Amino acid sequence: MFGVNKKNIILHPQNSLEVNELIDYKIPFKGLGLGEHDYQFHITGKFFEAMQSDTDYNCDFNVDLILTVESNMIILDFEVDGHMIFPCDVCTEEYRQPIKYNHRVIVKQGDEESVDDDIIYISPGEYRIDVSQIIYEDIVLNIPLRRVHPDDKDGNPTCNREALDLIEKYHNQKGTDHRWDALKDLKFDD
Repeated sequence: MFGVNKKNIILHPQNSLEVNELIDYKIPFKGLGLGEHDYQFHITGKFFEAMQSDTDYNCDFNVDLILTVESNMIILDFEVDGHMIFPCDVCTEEYRQPIKYNHRVIVKQGDEESVDDDIIYISPGEYRIDVSQIIYEDIVLNIPLRRVHPDDKDGNPTCNREALDLIEKYHNQKGTDHRWDALKDLKFDD
């Protein structure tokens, strides 16, 4: 991966009680020289617990961050690669969903409100950046809405075959809803 300033970091939420072992996830940028500084983060379900997520995620991610200090801004380049375990929406059997993406965020000093999600303003007196919220939101936004087993190389579903057979069996059954049977005999005058 990258060679300079590597740190294994567990992220924590903004606005929560700070836990000593999570303080490393706030990256101090004052005193860093101009140029690139590399960080590594390992994210598991404990990260989502620390972020007080409503969902328990079974996941494993590696996040590589290149923090580039320039004279008038800081550039955060995130490279995220990992997976989450989900129940399949079709057969309900758990499967491994790979998630991989890159994201760039520009950090500027100022009191303005940003209208662009990729530009963040921090107050001029701030000396560190908490990247936990950025990573948390990025991972959650990259979770697919439809979670199903991927198809095999021939394009066939890899879902649990027994579950697919049951779905097919009950899908093809033409049954009547007996609650409506009494209405069948009603005759209307035209």
